[in-house]
Amino acid sequence: MNLIKMLGENPDELRKEYEGVIGVLKHCGLSEYEARAYLGLVVLGFGTPQRVAEVTKIPRTSAYKSLTLLEQKGFVTSSAGKPKIFHPEDPLLKGDEIAENTRDAFRKLSLVSGMLSEKGVPQLIYTIVGREKVTEKIGEMLDSSTTRFLISTPAIRDVRKIFGKKFSDAKKRGVHITIITAPSVKLPEHTVSYRVTELLATDITSDGNKALIAAPDLSACGYSDNASLVAHLDSFLQLLTAKLALNSPGQAD
Repeated sequence: MNLIKMLGENPDELRKEYEGVIGVLKHCGLSEYEARAYLGLVVLGFGTPQRVAEVTKIPRTSAYKSLTLLEQKGFVTSSAGKPKIFHPEDPLLKGDEIAENTRDAFRKLSLVSGMLSEKGVPQLIYTIVGREKVTEKIGEMLDSSTTRFLISTPAIRDVRKIFGKKFSDAKKRGVHITIITAPSVKLPEHTVSYRVTELLATDITSDGNKALIAAPDLSACGYSDNASLVAHLDSFLQLLTAKLALNSPGQAD
C-alpha cells in the first residue's frame, strides 16, 4: 500500500498536498528520497527502512541511506537493534526550529549587510524604518506579484484596510494569495487563509523572489530580493501552510 492510499479518500487532492509538502521539504535542503522518507515516517509514526521503502515507493537501499542522512540532519532519530527503527522528529517542533534558524539568519545577515554597506558592498537585506515606508514596500510587492503572494501577519486588519483594492487587483491578474493570520478576523475576498494564534511578525514572500519581515506594528522591516535568502523564508512559509493544510484545509474567503 502506498502512502497516499494510507491517508484515505480524495487521492487527487491528497496527491497535490503530498507533492506540495515534498516540495517544501526539498526547499529545506532534503533530497527527493529524504523528503519522501521523512513524510512516510510522519504518517507511519515510526518504521524500519523496509517499511518506509514499501509505503513511499523508494528503493530499500535508498530508504536506509535517506533515513541515515535524515538522522544526521536532525529530522529523525533511531533506536538500536536489527533492523533499526526510525522515528520522525515532531513536524511542528522541526518547523519552529527551521523558522527560528531562518529568522536568526536574517537578523545576523542584517547586521552583516550593514557592516558591508559601510565598505561600499551592496546589501543583501535592506532595512526600512517607518510605518508609511514599510506599507509602501508591501504595496509594491503586492502590485508586482505575478504568480503568488504569501503573507503571515498578526496585523491583517491594517493590511486589509490599506491594501484591500491591491488584493482585488492582484486576484484579477491571477495571483494566488495565501494569508496566515489570527482566528476570527475578516480577510480580503477570494484569498486562501489559514488561522493560527500567537503570530509575532509579518512575513511576506512574493513570486518566490522577494521577501519581507516586519515588526508586528509594521514600524520597521527587512526586505531582500537575494535568491538564497528569499528561498529560506519562502520554504518556511510553504512548510507552515503545508502543515496547516494537513491539520485543516485552507479556507477560501
